[in-house]
Amino acid sequence: DLTHPADFFQVLLDGFHDAHPDFVRDQLAAGWELVSGVLGKVDEIGVGGFKLGLRGSDPDWRTNWRQHGDTFLAQTRKTSARILFIIDEFPDMLLNLSRDDERLLREFLAWFRTQRQNPAPARDSIHWLVGGSVNLAGTLDALGMVDLINDLEDVSLPPLTDGDIETFVKEMLSGST
Repeated sequence: DLTHPADFFQVLLDGFHDAHPDFVRDQLAAGWELVSGVLGKVDEIGVGGFKLGLRGSDPDWRTNWRQHGDTFLAQTRKTSARILFIIDEFPDMLLNLSRDDERLLREFLAWFRTQRQNPAPARDSIHWLVGGSVNLAGTLDALGMVDLINDLEDVSLPPLTDGDIETFVKEMLSGST
């Protein structure tokens, strides 16, 4: 269970590395010592090496989550690659975080909102699809934090075919959804 913004970025980076290791090595790691240092040790660490390496790369990872998140997204944007991050069960992570530290939850949501809005979504190479089985707006409304997600569009998705998914992702990346 994710209970801290640092966990969110570790999982996001690890998943990105698993799916696109060449992109992470050739594009993201350039000029980013945190990632380039970890990449050099992944083979030594073995299974789960990238995530374990990230955790060990900064003893103050939890304190520095914002810096790591800013750098990750800035490095990603520098590549100009159009990327759709799909974050499933996002409301569950937020509930876990609220149980642990509501102040930190508010900080994370404010930071995440800034990242979604700057640069403007129409000009951003990064797009976000957050979802889950629990209603995000209802979850945050109960915590008095719905204002931090009111820029998101609420879309209910029916079961999708492979073709539907491909069309949906293309539309998300083009900014038409």
